[in-house]
Amino acid sequence: MINPNCFDVAEGKCALGIFESSESIKGDDLEYELRKRLVGFKKAKGIYFLVSDEGKLLYVGKSINLLNRVTSHLEGNGGTSYKYFKLIKEIRLAIFDDKITAKELHAIEKKFIRALKPAFNGGNYVDGTTTQYSYTSLYDKLKAAKNEEDIQNTLDEWPKVGEVFFVK
Repeated sequence: MINPNCFDVAEGKCALGIFESSESIKGDDLEYELRKRLVGFKKAKGIYFLVSDEGKLLYVGKSINLLNRVTSHLEGNGGTSYKYFKLIKEIRLAIFDDKITAKELHAIEKKFIRALKPAFNGGNYVDGTTTQYSYTSLYDKLKAAKNEEDIQNTLDEWPKVGEVFFVK
């Protein structure tokens, strides 16, 4: 069971630890693998991570129905999904107890975004950390990308999960 209070102690280390211990789903048919994994759940609640084959964190999201929400990303529906859905090669799931509320999931999702700095969640969670990777400017480049090549070139600049942590 995931302890959301760990973020109060060490946000970056906690987020990275949960990410690394979350269940990984890979395969040529991610939607099939996802459905197979969640077959026993009516509506699994939790946080999901969408990852490229180079280990770049594309997106962090939350849902009270993981199957439906993640499937919409895999199909390129909604938001900026159409820009990155072809890049998704791994899904990681952190499934929470049914008792967790949508409000609690939202708060936890924001902490993951702030700590892990996924490419497509937006640059509005900058926490003052400065590195060679400017979260806001890379996000702006992704938003402006006109084609798959522009997106891939920008993602090549993006750090892998864990590479930007704790750098001041």
